[in-house]
Amino acid sequence: MFKKKKDEQPESIESLANKVTYGKLSRRGFITALSAMGATAAAAATILTVVSEKSKIAASTGTNRPLTQNEQKTVNAYQNHLSFRQNAPTPQPSHTPQPPTGNPEVERHIQMVINDYHPEAILEDPLSGKQIIGHEAIAAHKRTEAFGLRNITIEPTNTFVNGEQIISEWVATGAHVGTFLGFPATNRAFNIKGVTVVTRKDGKIVKESLFYNLDDVRQQLGINF
Repeated sequence: MFKKKKDEQPESIESLANKVTYGKLSRRGFITALSAMGATAAAAATILTVVSEKSKIAASTGTNRPLTQNEQKTVNAYQNHLSFRQNAPTPQPSHTPQPPTGNPEVERHIQMVINDYHPEAILEDPLSGKQIIGHEAIAAHKRTEAFGLRNITIEPTNTFVNGEQIISEWVATGAHVGTFLGFPATNRAFNIKGVTVVTRKDGKIVKESLFYNLDDVRQQLGINF
């Protein structure tokens, strides 16, 4: 890795930094490359910190490289999906293990959300403990979310896209007011940092994976699992 031919010009630090910015090179790979050039690990880590900050600034100010048409579609789809979810109806909390069905407003909203997923889409949420596959299972997950959580906001802090896949870092806030995924209400507020990776094919979500610290969730909500 990073070997060059005798007459080949070494790859510039700026080029390597851009690869890190757009997810084409890992942080470890970046440090390894700079170390091979003669930089100390401390120097490489310092440069990496600056690269990370520039990446965040670029993402927030729109100064990243121009997106391809497909990438822009992916970004638009993600933003629309997120906006729609955050405008969900707020039914009365459910305190039973299974959230009620038959609420027309909730069911209508869930159906519109589900239409954004492929019929065999996979949803991964650490709290569920297993993959949630297909429209029916994802709808049940969204239903327990609607009746168990309140005042949900999901604020993206850093988002980048590669083809039909989008990776978004976020901060989620809200309150646990009803039974959620089998956990009785604790009426505690939460403020959780995490990452979502969404993969689309032909405009539909085929896989959505959430990553966050389960111990942090358990401590904030006061639940055991």
